[in-house]
Amino acid sequence: MRENCCLYYEGKNGELTFKNIPFGSLIVIYTVSGEKVLQIEAKTNSVLWDGKTTSNNKVSSGIYIYLIIKDAKVIKKDKLFIIRK
Repeated sequence: MRENCCLYYEGKNGELTFKNIPFGSLIVIYTVSGEKVLQIEAKTNSVLWDGKTTSNNKVSSGIYIYLIIKDAKVIKKDKLFIIRK
């Protein structure tokens, strides 16, 4: 995976865009306590997350862990911070 794989805040409706994601990989987002929030398949190299859980609830402010998985291997693990006003 490219070193410049990143995410950034779109600034609109609390959405995040993951950029430079390998096609066909999975993005899995967890709370710091290990609860799965969402799993998204990358159908392009840019994946939009609306800031909601699989139950369609907005996530709370806090720290989340995300994994990018390709071919059953974790290729990136990092934290993201959500701040709701």
